[in-house]
Amino acid sequence: MSGAQAWVLIDETNGATTGDGNKVTYAVLEQIAAAITLQQARDYGPECGGPAVTMRAGGGPNDVQPGERVFALKDALPEAPGAVAYHSIDGRGVAFAMLAISTCDSLTGPGTSVSSAVSHEVCETRGDEGCNLWADDGAGTEHAHEECDAVEVQSYPMPDGTYVSNFVLPSFWIPGAAGPYSYMAKAGLPGAVDPPGPMQTAPGHGGNYQAVRPSPSGESQVTAEHAHGARLHGTPRNPTKVAHWSSRTSRRGVRA
Repeated sequence: MSGAQAWVLIDETNGATTGDGNKVTYAVLEQIAAAITLQQARDYGPECGGPAVTMRAGGGPNDVQPGERVFALKDALPEAPGAVAYHSIDGRGVAFAMLAISTCDSLTGPGTSVSSAVSHEVCETRGDEGCNLWADDGAGTEHAHEECDAVEVQSYPMPDGTYVSNFVLPSFWIPGAAGPYSYMAKAGLPGAVDPPGPMQTAPGHGGNYQAVRPSPSGESQVTAEHAHGARLHGTPRNPTKVAHWSSRTSRRGVRA
């Protein structure tokens, strides 16, 4: 596992607004960065481990310190139409993430908010920075090691009211393991709907999903075709995100 991950959150939205008409300010960047840092230290780290993660608010596009990973808030993502956010690695193997504020309902509320989407991408980068880990369920299918997709529609508030994403626990990746399988379910938080078993997508009336592919045995019960041999269980909230080349699903397929 690589060393600590230091993120800088940068506003490049050019005044674009969320669905409820709000714009990003430096104060909002600080609020979201503080919520992400607290979630990673208080919730994600003790449950899932991995490198320590911090986030700070950047003062502008050039305010990037050595070793920092950039999380850029954009007005739109023309390279990934319809996607709320994605994370990937550059040509040097350094993680980065992007978000389209115009696809978000609010800045820091529940649902598809900026803060929840940022939390989602940071959790998943912490769990698999190289975008290339898979878990075999022993029944013919491998599941992309994505900590938030299977519970994507669920979020919970930090002490200041800023919402962050639910995430799955290590038990989720172990065939036959007993639950709970997600943080919100273990903590007994309102709105928690736990996956019914290891590597199973939580019920969510659409929005929760997983990227999967046949295991080397060639056995698979999945029928939803996906690019490069990777497939999907469930219905993503933003299908274009997982179909685009820059998404984790498509990247994994290319590397398969």
